[in-house]
Amino acid sequence: ARTGVGTYTTNLLEQLLILDPTISLLLVTNEALPEFPWLDAERVEVAQVRKHSGNNFLWSNFALRRELAKHTLDLFHSPGYTIPLRLSAPAIVTIHDVSYAARPEWYPYRGGRLRNIWYRASALRARRIITGSDFSRREIIRCYGVPSELVVLIPYGVDRRRFRRICDKEKLENLRQRYRLRSDFLLFVGDIHPRRNVERIIAAFGMIRDGGARFRDLELVLIGRDLAQTKVLGVEDSAVRRLGYVPEEDLPLFYSAAGAFVFPSLYEGFGLGVLESMACGCPVIVGRGTACEEVAGDAGIAVDPWSA
Repeated sequence: ARTGVGTYTTNLLEQLLILDPTISLLLVTNEALPEFPWLDAERVEVAQVRKHSGNNFLWSNFALRRELAKHTLDLFHSPGYTIPLRLSAPAIVTIHDVSYAARPEWYPYRGGRLRNIWYRASALRARRIITGSDFSRREIIRCYGVPSELVVLIPYGVDRRRFRRICDKEKLENLRQRYRLRSDFLLFVGDIHPRRNVERIIAAFGMIRDGGARFRDLELVLIGRDLAQTKVLGVEDSAVRRLGYVPEEDLPLFYSAAGAFVFPSLYEGFGLGVLESMACGCPVIVGRGTACEEVAGDAGIAVDPWSA
């Protein structure tokens, strides 16, 4: 299943090949890639470098760096937060958010302090930093102390070939039958993590269902990895559906069928799901004061994500 960084990387590579017919790309990956039409291009060389452990620092600074040394590069671009600490080519990095630095209490993982040091070192060593929202740009400058002129805002886009309003009743009914969905449901898409505020979503959902008979058949559907083992907080299990990852081709159908996309994140650097759901004509509810409010603009409803 593709993550937000994976979606960003895939769309970026495809558009680079379209926009610049002279560019050639070396794509270094630690896993087998899905079939992409643009991978057949003569201008894309793929190097799969095995990852012998789950340690990204070791892979990036040893295996990746060894592979890069075999090639003559004009520029190295990391689409996900970090770069090897020693590179012969100039490097740029995309930093989607700095939640690790801004709210370290949300990441009490083993090696978290070393991860933060590496993230900061990557930001300070890069020639340029790309980010997708003005909120994240301000946060990167604040948390890492990098000169403002080095942080470049390039808003993310959405693939309108995939994410569009689907009105085909047969396809939508087929989705409901396959996942045993109720006729009315609210939707969350993303990793279930403390900063994503899912426990408050569930609590608010329970209050809505207790508010009257018209909402008794409403369902809350959660799509994405559960990194927090979120508690149901008193809401009956049958009303809160955790589907984990779903096939990517089903996402536009979920967005098109949902009554609203609920994403009141406490801290967010962009929020691709907000953009995807709006492209599918789904109303969005986002957290005030985060990049999601910036992405949704006047098209969304912004709420206080800290409100109990």
